[in-house]
Parts: sequence; structure tokens; C-alpha cells
Amino acid sequence: MPQFETEHSSIHYTDAGSGQAVLLIHGFPLSRDTMADVASELAGHIRVFNVDLPGFGASTTVGPFSMNSLARDCVEMLASHEITRFAVAGLSMGGYVALEMASQWRSVLSHLILIDTKATADDVAGRKGRDTFVKVAREKGTAAIVDLMYPKMMGPGSSGLEGRLRAVMNATPPLTVEYASCAMRDRRDLLTEMAGFGVPVQVIVGEHDAITPVSAAKQTASACGGRLDIIAGAGHLSAMEKPADVARVMLEFLLTK
Repeated sequence: MPQFETEHSSIHYTDAGSGQAVLLIHGFPLSRDTMADVASELAGHIRVFNVDLPGFGASTTVGPFSMNSLARDCVEMLASHEITRFAVAGLSMGGYVALEMASQWRSVLSHLILIDTKATADDVAGRKGRDTFVKVAREKGTAAIVDLMYPKMMGPGSSGLEGRLRAVMNATPPLTVEYASCAMRDRRDLLTEMAGFGVPVQVIVGEHDAITPVSAAKQTASACGGRLDIIAGAGHLSAMEKPADVARVMLEFLLTK
């Protein structure tokens, strides 16, 4: 598997297909495995990079990170392939990274795709929840975080994915859970800034998403005049639950804009 070295991390990723490039960024506390089926669907039509963010999956990190640093790492990784313009699709926390990329490196983006995510910052309750995750990860490890999160991760009818999803989540080191929780807690509110990004935006959301519901997706799409696609039967991990449906609407967006 290819890897890209930065001053603070070793980033592993896959590179498949040819033509127009899209970068897939997974959520928390996940890895590129949750985007792998979408990547396979897309690779017959475009070039797909599917990344393990620093500290997740096969990638490593030597210290804390932020949404900004994760976005920068991804831009630099693609630049190492001499790719200076590409689409980015971020799932959940990956959407926060994609939004930061659009804010700070918008000249490199052809399209912005936000999957089961939101553009607003955490409210007071959300920030407290992140701090709770830090405490739980330190005291009880990743398994306790998985037990807290799993019931809200997928929609009805996705029980066949339970073993695969739990394995991916449990493989995330507690320290990465801590770093990511702090980075998400401290991220910027980019909702009002979205209208000035200057790139086409697509918002994809699972019909039964219990973490970033359809109402949040509608708010995000409305803020920038973006396209909204609701994935029937899916929950928060629509890219894992309904990869063919997600890939289909992504291709409709990417190949017509």
C-alpha cells in the first residue's frame, strides 16, 4: 500500500482508477475500510484516493492534530502525485477535514462532497461530549467508546455490517480517539463561509442518520446552494451501508458539474 511521510505522520492510502481525481476521507473512529466499497464503485469511472488519516487504520501520528493539519496532509499527499486539482468527499469527521480544505486550500478543489456531516461547530453540549470521550478513552480504552457510539452509527437493516464496523472502530488507538475528539471539539464553524467557497457542493445524508440528521444536511446544502441527496434506508455511515447508491449520486454530481 502506498504511503506518504510528513514531519509528524505516515499516511497510508489506496490509489485506483484513472482520470478525474477524488479523495475519500473517512470518519471517526474509523478508517479507509468504511469508504472502500464506494472507492471500488467509483474506480471504474474516475481516479480514487482512499486515505487513512494520521493515527487511523494503517497510518501513524507522533502527536496531536487538527482539522487544518489533517487537511494540509491530504493536500500535500496528492501534490506528491502531481495532482493539483481534485474533488474531495468527506464522511462525518472526514467532512470537517474536507470543509477545512475548502476554506484554506479552495484553489485545489474541483468539487466538495459532504457525507453524513455538518458545517457548524459543536455547541456547548457537543463540546462537553467530546471531553467525555477523551476521559473515557483515557480511562477505559477504545472499546468503551465503541459501545457508546455503535447504537447510533447505522440505520435499520444494516446489522450484517456489525462485525466489520466494530473491528474497524476497535482498531483505533485510544490516543487517536483523544486527539480526534479534541480536534473535532475545537474545529471552526464554517456554515456561513461555505457560500464563498466557489466550488460545487454536494451534501449526502442517510435517511436515518441519528448523528447528523437530514435536517442538518438540509441546512448545510441551503447555506451554499448545494445539491442534496438523501440515501434511503441508510444511517450515519451511508457510504458503508449503501455504497452503490452513494457512488451513483457522487458520479452524477462529479461527471455533470
